[in-house]
Amino acid sequence: MFLVIILLATRLFGAGDVNVSGYFPGAEGETIQLLTYKDLVSRQPDKLATVIIGEDGSFQFQVPLQEGRLLFFRIFNARNYFYANPGESFKVQYEKLTINDYEVDEAMLFRQRFLNVSIQGALPDKDYLNEMTSIMDEMVATYLEDEVAGRVRANHRNSLENFVLQVDSVFNGVADHFLRDYIRYNVAYLQRTLHVRGFHALFHDQIKNQPILYLNPVYMDFFRSLFDNYVFSMSRSIQMNRLEEAVNRDASFTKLMDVLAGDSILKDEVLRELVLLVSVDRMFAMPDFLNHKLLAILEDAEQKSNHPEHRAMAYNIAKKHQQSFHEGAYAANFRLSDKEGNIFELNDYHDSYLYLFFWASWCPLSMQSIDPMEDIARDFKGQLELLGVLVDRKPQNVSNLMENNNLSFPLVHFDGDYDLLRDFGITTAPFYILIGPGGQIHSHPFVPPHWGADEALEEILDQR
Repeated sequence: MFLVIILLATRLFGAGDVNVSGYFPGAEGETIQLLTYKDLVSRQPDKLATVIIGEDGSFQFQVPLQEGRLLFFRIFNARNYFYANPGESFKVQYEKLTINDYEVDEAMLFRQRFLNVSIQGALPDKDYLNEMTSIMDEMVATYLEDEVAGRVRANHRNSLENFVLQVDSVFNGVADHFLRDYIRYNVAYLQRTLHVRGFHALFHDQIKNQPILYLNPVYMDFFRSLFDNYVFSMSRSIQMNRLEEAVNRDASFTKLMDVLAGDSILKDEVLRELVLLVSVDRMFAMPDFLNHKLLAILEDAEQKSNHPEHRAMAYNIAKKHQQSFHEGAYAANFRLSDKEGNIFELNDYHDSYLYLFFWASWCPLSMQSIDPMEDIARDFKGQLELLGVLVDRKPQNVSNLMENNNLSFPLVHFDGDYDLLRDFGITTAPFYILIGPGGQIHSHPFVPPHWGADEALEEILDQR
């Protein structure tokens, strides 16, 4: 409590740089990024800075910030989140990276989504937002564990009222707008998810005539909890057949806005547009709506919306769904090199089918696939191209594999580009993809070579 009082008393920041001084022993030469989200509906990453970890394991970031934001570090496939205000400085200490057992440790590192890391303010009074949000998060977690876990269907009205009193006593006098709203909408989100208050009461208290907090993740989580299903099942004024017509027949942002305008809750244009964008994002997972029509609506919204936040959001949502891996989607291009320095570009394979695969030398299943893949290369020569991407951290492992196994198909290193892996949805190894002529995905994932890929390929190629 004393720490909270000190931090509240010393709070005084304006726009300015966020400075990070970090140390990650064992990860020398690796790339680390500092990111935020472009918006909190699409959650498309926005790279603020990229640096290479030095020979001594140290790294530095300095990025401008105009207001409190959720930020995160990304290295390998892991993300570690924190909050920062303009002018704050941080010291970051990652746990030492040690590879004792190559197969086990490298595999674990590849699959880890969070790493053990300490993120602390460089000065006692200069880590206000991160310190305060951590305290609030811990209070919420403790409340859920002590009062909710194991009795989700119970009436939590009294326990939540007591929790709110505890929160008020800890955060009394908070002046920071981001933190105040972070606390407020944490409580509102609990009221919503625990069914302590109904939709209309929460809407009138927390949303109506209130500014939209586009950069506050807890606000946006609460907003989506209210409106994710609103236009599909909760509104008495919005009919599904009119929604389907506006999307599948007209592909019109304006007509969708007109459909939603009949609802009394959505009279405000800014609110209505945001609910529309949240709903369109949901529609991509619903069989009643055609995805290519939804993309056209988002392009229409990007042109016609009167609100810059919504124009950007429409673009980002479209970008997210264009990166999907359904049949017919276009595979992202890349340029990678083999051990001799020869460049392999995905666009060069657009005239044929390509069996694209991602292997790791630390993965037994990958190594067991070498002989079956050689059989496929021989049996489908002239009909099918093969290209392997090795996701080992060490590029020299490509040379070792080529030389030790005399591979007849090209194998390139992913060059530490974890963005490339995200572009192809690679979260594990081995992973196989079949790409058709023109660079369009045929199957994601495709059959592994030792599980009957030859039969599947025969059927596909015979239909050409």
